[in-house]
Amino acid sequence: MLKALLTTMLLVFVIPQAAPTSPPGAPGNIEGRVVRISTSEPVTGVQIVLVPPTPPPGAQPLPGPVGQPPQQAASTPQSIQVIRAADGTQIIQTANGTPIAQIPPGATIPPQTLEALLNSGASKQINTITDSDGKFSFKDLAPGTYQLRASRPGYFGPMSPQGNYPGGVAKTITVESDKTAKVDVGMVQGGVIRGLVNDPDGQPAANYAVVTARPGYANGRYIWQLTGAMNADDRGEYRWPNFAPGEYYVGVGPRAPGPIANVQDS
Repeated sequence: MLKALLTTMLLVFVIPQAAPTSPPGAPGNIEGRVVRISTSEPVTGVQIVLVPPTPPPGAQPLPGPVGQPPQQAASTPQSIQVIRAADGTQIIQTANGTPIAQIPPGATIPPQTLEALLNSGASKQINTITDSDGKFSFKDLAPGTYQLRASRPGYFGPMSPQGNYPGGVAKTITVESDKTAKVDVGMVQGGVIRGLVNDPDGQPAANYAVVTARPGYANGRYIWQLTGAMNADDRGEYRWPNFAPGEYYVGVGPRAPGPIANVQDS
């Protein structure tokens, strides 16, 4: 009997205690880094825009007292409303309809947590800039699915299946309660077209029109697609930054009377 008692006592002491859990709907974070795809070097000065979740189609307000705005409970802050989607998901939003968070069916959030999320700025579109290491972060975000957009002049997103380079990168990020979502963003640095325009006598052609174009199709017809137009300077030189990778054709000619030269005539 003594042996059985000792065994029972040992079992009592070795049973691990359950780890404390975060309250439902506790804020989460996003941390990320922007790098050049070709070299993995960090890209500084990239504008990062975070768009908060939006209520899914078919969402309906939760029932509330007659004559009063829909709300989750009497203790819910007056600046916050809660609506329920068709699948039972609860959408927390501000009084003017700006969504803050999406909560799984049946979960509840303390009123003080709702107010903290509202005050944290998670209900608004958030902007930040990458630092010298290409890093960025967003803190104290309400759980939900966010849209993240990254852009910087002279940089492009990865090449699409159609062979084009978008002007930025868009990602969908899921923020979970009391967790940090990691995001890697790759961008492609644009190139520069530069040159010197000479006239038929070999002298610098001041203020000549310079156009760039790429071949393409429109309505089944092969055409030149104008991608830009500028004028050389008084020394006949031109420099054109922020071109997406690819093959371009450059045409020059005397400056046209209109605002830009006609690529078909260059």
